[in-house]
Amino acid sequence: MSNIKKYLYRVPFLKQSLVLIFSILFCIGILFYRIHVSGNFDYDYMLWNLLLAIIPYCFSILIYQNFRDHCKKSFYVLLVLLWLLFYPNAPYIITDIKHFRFVYGVPSWMDILMLFSFAWTGLILGFASLRMFHIMLEDNLGRIWGWLFVMIVIILSSFGVYLGRYLRYNSWHLFTEPQTLLTEINNIVLNPHLYPGIYSMTILFSLFFILAYLSVVFFMFPNKKID
Repeated sequence: MSNIKKYLYRVPFLKQSLVLIFSILFCIGILFYRIHVSGNFDYDYMLWNLLLAIIPYCFSILIYQNFRDHCKKSFYVLLVLLWLLFYPNAPYIITDIKHFRFVYGVPSWMDILMLFSFAWTGLILGFASLRMFHIMLEDNLGRIWGWLFVMIVIILSSFGVYLGRYLRYNSWHLFTEPQTLLTEINNIVLNPHLYPGIYSMTILFSLFFILAYLSVVFFMFPNKKID
């Protein structure tokens, strides 16, 4: 029982989830207000991208709860793999900022705020999800393994962002077109020179996500041991 209380204290699901829910509702609200003002549905796809960003957060909660309850390893591994598969959808949303354009009759600040709100919410959903794994690994395997896991996931997710933004692959393609997706990844590994920007985008996005994650974590716990 003491361990359960310890975990519940260290991962404030209620407060964290409420903040995320309000952020999600704000994104939806400003999008619909924008639709009302403009009379068009130019950015309705943002709702789908936001849903995809929510999925890994839900998986992380399930994994965390089952981790405490010592579920079957096969079930736990399946959830972790699904989480890792969908995780890049969270940071991916920041690339939607590229779709900003001036539209007559719609204030530029509205579109900027809307796109930034979606990007911020997606990023925080991802970091909140990743933080749960960080805590679990740090508690059970040590700080080095916890941070190593964070770095690996961030690098893989940056690569996933590249796959999504430039090659137009999504998480579900692993189920609907597995051979095509795996062949593409194999080609990238063997012939990276055929994919312009693969190195620069993956490296720069990885550095940005690492710095952003560090900022969130250390600003949350500035003067004490990272829980």
